[in-house]
Amino acid sequence: MTTSQLTSTAVDAQATRSFTLWALRTIGLRVEPEGEHVFRFLAPEDRRESLNGAGTVRFTFVEPAGVGKPGAIEYVTPAARMFQWLLDQLKTSRQPTLAVPVADVTGVEQLAERLFAAYSLEGGAAVRLGGCDLEPRSLLRLSFRLGAVDDTRTPRLRHLNFLHDGTLLDDESVTQLRLDDLAPAGPELLADQRGLPERFDEWLDACQAAARESLRAEFPDRSAELLATCRVLCNHAAGTLLFDCGGQAIEVPFEGWALPLAHGQQLPPPLTCPATGRQSYHVAATCDGRVTVREALETCGESGKTGLPDQFETCEATGTRALREFLSTCPVSDGRVLTSRLVACPTCRQRVSPGAVSHGHCQACRALQPISKDDPRLAQIFGEYPKLDRWSHWKLSETSSAYVLSAAAWGRRLLVVLQKDSLEVRHLAAAGRWSAAWSEVPLSQRAELLR
Repeated sequence: MTTSQLTSTAVDAQATRSFTLWALRTIGLRVEPEGEHVFRFLAPEDRRESLNGAGTVRFTFVEPAGVGKPGAIEYVTPAARMFQWLLDQLKTSRQPTLAVPVADVTGVEQLAERLFAAYSLEGGAAVRLGGCDLEPRSLLRLSFRLGAVDDTRTPRLRHLNFLHDGTLLDDESVTQLRLDDLAPAGPELLADQRGLPERFDEWLDACQAAARESLRAEFPDRSAELLATCRVLCNHAAGTLLFDCGGQAIEVPFEGWALPLAHGQQLPPPLTCPATGRQSYHVAATCDGRVTVREALETCGESGKTGLPDQFETCEATGTRALREFLSTCPVSDGRVLTSRLVACPTCRQRVSPGAVSHGHCQACRALQPISKDDPRLAQIFGEYPKLDRWSHWKLSETSSAYVLSAAAWGRRLLVVLQKDSLEVRHLAAAGRWSAAWSEVPLSQRAELLR
C-alpha cells in the first residue's frame, strides 16, 4: 500500500470514527472504550432486532485482524450493517442536530494561563485579565457518504464544516476546534441561536451546494449522499489583557476560538508600544514606570538604566545616548551635553561643553564686543550695581543664561558674569591692565566694586 493510500485510509477511518461516536451519543447510547481500538455499547432491547439480537455491541474502526476474532467485533465502515443501523436510528432531517466539541473550553480560567504564557515579562511589568466573555458560535457540519460509480469500491465518509458566513473550514481549523470528537449539546444550549445567519434555510442550502462542489472537485468519480446535518456550537472568546507596572495599564484586546487560544495554537496580539509603535511579546517596564516592549528600549550610556527613545538625548560632546536627566544645556552652544562632561571655562567659570573652550576661553569670552554705556542692558546693570558705572571700555557677550562683561579703569581690568534673568553675580574677577590672568574677587570685597 502506498503512502497516499495509507493517508487516505487513515482519513476515512477517522471520519467514520467521528461520525459513529457522535451518532451513538446523539441517539442516547453510552459508548465505552474496550482496549486500544475497540468500543462497546449496550443496545436497547427495542433496537436489538436490527443488530441480530445483540445486547452488547463491540465495534472497531480498524481491520479486525488487528484487534482479535473477526466474528466477535463489528468492523464499522460506511457500508457496514451497524453504520446503516445508526443512520436509521438517527433519522437525518433538514433540521440539524446540535453538538459541541467534547474538549471545548468551558471556563475563562482555562484560557488565562495560556494567554499570559504568550508574553515574557521583565522590569516589573505584569499582565492580568481585564475581562473575557465566552460565547457559543454556530458552525455547520455536513456529513456525506461517497459512493463509487462502479459500485466495487468501499464507500467513503467525509465531513465538511462551514462558518456562519458560508466559509469552508480548512483541515487545520477543524483539528484545532476538535470537530472530530463531538457530543450532543446539553439542554441549556438547544435553543441557542447565536452565530446563526438570519436566513437559516438559505445558509443551509448555500453550504450544501458549496460542499457538493468541493466533493465533486476532490472525488469526481463518486456520488455524494448527505447523511447528517449538524449544527456545532464552539465557544468563541473575546476579552482584554491589561499590562502595567503599578501605574496606568495598557489594554490589549484579543478574540478568537477558545480552544486554539487555550492550547497555544492561536496567540493573542502582541503588545504595541504607545510611544514607538513597535510590537512584541517581550514586555518590559521603563525606569519611569511605563509599559513598553523590550525591543523599543534604549540603554542609557551614563547610568545603564533603560527607557524609551523620547526619554533620551544625544550628548553633543561625546555622541553618547543618555536619559535626559543626565544632560544639561551648554549656555554657550545651546547644545545638550552630559552634565558629567561639562567643564568650567577658565575665564568666566561657566560650565560649558568641552568643545566650546579654546586657548583658555569659552566661545562667549572670545565673543566680547564693545558696548556703549547707553545700551539698555548696561543701564539696567548700572541700576543694580551703581559703582560699575565708574568703569569704562565696556565689552559684552551673551549666553542663554548669562551676561559676560569686561571693563577697564585706573590700570585695572574687571570681569563680571551675571545671571541673565536676575542679574545675580555668578563670577567677579579682576586683573592688571597687562596681566593675562584673572583673580577672583573675594566675597568680602565685592561691595566696594559693585555698590
